[in-house]
Amino acid sequence: SGGEPLLHPHFWDILDLVLQNNFSRVLVITNGTLIDESVAKRFAERNCSIQVSINGFTATQHDQLCGVGNFNRTMSGIDNLLQFGVKNVIVRCTITQYTKNYLVEFAKFFSAKGIKKIAFGVLRKTGRELENDDDLGLNGKELVDTINSFNSNPAIKELKAAGLLIDIPEAISLGCPLVFHSDSPINLTPRVDTNGDVFLCQAFTNKLYSIGNIN
Repeated sequence: SGGEPLLHPHFWDILDLVLQNNFSRVLVITNGTLIDESVAKRFAERNCSIQVSINGFTATQHDQLCGVGNFNRTMSGIDNLLQFGVKNVIVRCTITQYTKNYLVEFAKFFSAKGIKKIAFGVLRKTGRELENDDDLGLNGKELVDTINSFNSNPAIKELKAAGLLIDIPEAISLGCPLVFHSDSPINLTPRVDTNGDVFLCQAFTNKLYSIGNIN
């Protein structure tokens, strides 16, 4: 991740190097727009998970955030992954004012396409989000109500019972456990930025919090 990884000229070399080191799980996060048949075939030959970011199940929803025409390009990428039998394909949608009322339909749509896991994320109040928070962001109550409504929906319960894996934030634990006290274990999700700086948390961006550099 960290931008669109498939744009990197040495992406496949980096991916193969990671796979050779026997990590328990390798996840590639992509917007899917560059996944043509040849790319999908190369992914199918490798043991990694592919998470495709798509913010809605229609062009009207997705393209409001990602630009006109990108929904069709991303859907083409997802279809190619499924066509070539990539086993671990995840679709992830960010919960915004544009998508909050369509999460159940989103789950139904991608489950019907053969996706086995979907994920939902929340907006991080950083970068361009700060400039667009009034249009995109949900306040705490809206977010809690949206998540609770989704989890209690009968259709979602049926999809889960049928085997669909759904990853959605717990409404009561949306804050960083380093800031908001929690007795639960802290899950670390390291990140390497485009400069090679390594962070133990996806939310860390300041080099002050880097634990090292891979270069």
